[in-house]
Amino acid sequence: MGSNNAQPDLNEGLGRLEIKPETVRFVVCSTRDLIEDASLDVENWLFQKISEGMNALINEALIIGDGVGRPLGLLNPASGIPPIGQYSWQDLIMLAMEIPAQWQANASFLMNQRTAALLLTMYRTGRPMLGSIQGLHDGPRWSLLGFPIHIASQMPDVAPGATPIAFDDWKRAYTIVTRKNPTIQVDPYSAGFCLLYKAEARVGGAPTCPNGKIAPHPCVGCLGGARVRPTHGVLCP
Repeated sequence: MGSNNAQPDLNEGLGRLEIKPETVRFVVCSTRDLIEDASLDVENWLFQKISEGMNALINEALIIGDGVGRPLGLLNPASGIPPIGQYSWQDLIMLAMEIPAQWQANASFLMNQRTAALLLTMYRTGRPMLGSIQGLHDGPRWSLLGFPIHIASQMPDVAPGATPIAFDDWKRAYTIVTRKNPTIQVDPYSAGFCLLYKAEARVGGAPTCPNGKIAPHPCVGCLGGARVRPTHGVLCP
């Protein structure tokens, strides 16, 4: 479909994007004797571990997947979300202003917990420079420049060449297709004396409107040009 709108992101008109769900399978074998004789509930323990492992695998693919047999991740160069180069803490303000204005109401930062700790503990003249913590009574809610921080352990740490921070309205920028949530079935017949615990999920994902920005390559021990004392996070001139 053509478009007469001169905006750059509409010049090529509308098109079709296929997001293919990929199947993830995992099998654990346990003997009947172990299940019956263990002093703890091994079956529930297996269910928990398998579920955690499946979710971790899916989350990793959504962040760094290469699109071959798994989703195309946000940080993959083929995602179309451009890095902005080495940055200082002041540039995080510019980063938040890079996406379209109509996206900012639902935009949020994406980073791992160590990067968030680095940003939230930066102080000048006794006051936090960038972030805040609210709602500790019902679990912490982190924010940076007024935008929520979502913690994703799969995001890389702050290091040269890394991409530790991303910012966007993620519901618009990335689409997750879930055809089958992680499920676990017990098969007592196929493996003789073993019980098979078969886990399966079908999930796909791909960038659908990559207007977001990724901030890579802060220097080690500092955030861009601002040096940080690692003991208590005070910003040095």
